[in-house]
Amino acid sequence: MYKFTRLVDTSYERRLSGMKTICIKTNNTATLSYLLNELRLSNLKQTCFTQKQFKHYKNITIHYSGQNEDSFIHSIADILSYLLIDELEESFLANIIHQNYFYFDTNERNKILSYCFDLFSEDFSNYFDKKFSYLHSQFYSYLKENKSIILQGFINFRIQEYFKILDEVVSEAVNSFIIEKEYLEDDEVKELLKSLDKAYFPEYRDLVVMMIMLDSGTRLGETLSIEMNQIDLMNRSLHLPAEKTKGRKARTVFFSKRTEKELRRWIQFKDRYCETEIAFPVKCTGRELKISQYEANFRRYLQRAGIQKHITPHTLRNNFAKRCLLSGMDIYTLSRILGHSSVSVTEKAYLDIHDQDLKRRYAKFSPLENIYYQ
Repeated sequence: MYKFTRLVDTSYERRLSGMKTICIKTNNTATLSYLLNELRLSNLKQTCFTQKQFKHYKNITIHYSGQNEDSFIHSIADILSYLLIDELEESFLANIIHQNYFYFDTNERNKILSYCFDLFSEDFSNYFDKKFSYLHSQFYSYLKENKSIILQGFINFRIQEYFKILDEVVSEAVNSFIIEKEYLEDDEVKELLKSLDKAYFPEYRDLVVMMIMLDSGTRLGETLSIEMNQIDLMNRSLHLPAEKTKGRKARTVFFSKRTEKELRRWIQFKDRYCETEIAFPVKCTGRELKISQYEANFRRYLQRAGIQKHITPHTLRNNFAKRCLLSGMDIYTLSRILGHSSVSVTEKAYLDIHDQDLKRRYAKFSPLENIYYQ
């Protein structure tokens, strides 16, 4: 292994000549301090560093010698990977929450952030290994070919898979927060559905999307991506191919006669305006509607229906799961319908039924109540 040393004598330039270098550039003072501290604590031998300010960047140039260049680059990749996970990840998560869920207030966003860390803690080894191995491989392969790295540029353009992991965790944290915070009561669901105008293409489309999510438990992205060949009206079912589901597992979900009737009408209505295989398209282009646009529409419908709750379209899926459990569906069947990776995911997400719901369920099954009042 290498041991870290600093060069402080007057023959500085002579000592540095002939040594190989890696230059790390950052415009963040806290990041610079972290890197300097980690370099001092590392066991890198025959190594020294210099600091320079160049325009907007603070540069750390690491000078090293020795035979095992590959091992040295692995060590620097380790330090940079830990930098992102230990020091910068919280700000990454906060930024994702702020950008994608801006309609939550500051306290709610902080709560969602704490849920993210709870999720990481519950499955620490899996999440950490996945993040660290990916980041390390990206840093290593880049530094193997390039001896200078601008951290902010690398973060913005070279580690998209890492941010996909964070996006998924934030999405799950938001779902947990919503499950804990709000469901739609039956009367609210009715008011919400009544608030949409079926004579208006976008609202009729959005209404049928809501009905499918409420009736089948599909995710919003899965529903918006449905094509006509996935719909089986005869058997009242939808086939969701693996490439369009979150867990990359194909599944079939079902819907009621009421939804079938409305879906048939919608298809006839849609075909008068759009020749497209997309079941719920944008009217002008025939293309798939973006999730962000549907979410914006959904907030407008909530206001129109007078519903003062911080909920998202995903709440419709949560309502489906809750109604299934309260009606006696077993957790294994529900897990398969929802497309969860395991039953434990479903248990963690949906078995925390509120006290009022338990009271209603108890009333339905109370032995004495059923004996005397049947």
